[in-house]
Amino acid sequence: MSVRRVVTGLNEAGRSCVISDDAAPAGEAIELWQTRADEPLGNDPGVAPPPLNPPPGASQWRIVDIPPYTILRDYLRRGIPFHDEQGFHCTHSVDYVLVLEGEINLVLDEGEVLLRPGDCVVQRRTRHLWRNDDSRPVRILAVMIGLPAAHGAD
Repeated sequence: MSVRRVVTGLNEAGRSCVISDDAAPAGEAIELWQTRADEPLGNDPGVAPPPLNPPPGASQWRIVDIPPYTILRDYLRRGIPFHDEQGFHCTHSVDYVLVLEGEINLVLDEGEVLLRPGDCVVQRRTRHLWRNDDSRPVRILAVMIGLPAAHGAD
């Protein structure tokens, strides 16, 4: 499914307008937009995959298709950066996550939560993994905001 991305800005007269209206880059992780401290209004991240952790004060907005855990487990055996062999990881960010399609388990050190479309999570720099027990990918929307260095690093 393609995702339409509309970006607003200012024209030469200083009036608000649409500066782009195109399909977002496609892939398992659709990078919609990113910001940095030196570029607070952001830019198009393009097709190159950004790092898992946004820099301090930066943000990343993405749609991610999470494959069934049986498929993901094979990827994990080969090694996914910043993930252990089960898929646990911890981002140096506050993440706002919304489930768009499918059901997925958010697994934490102590317990797990089944999430359905419309459910949202505020992920606050805690160790977690996403486990999709279905046979189809699950689609989530995530906004990740990089934490200041004072909050420690992984």
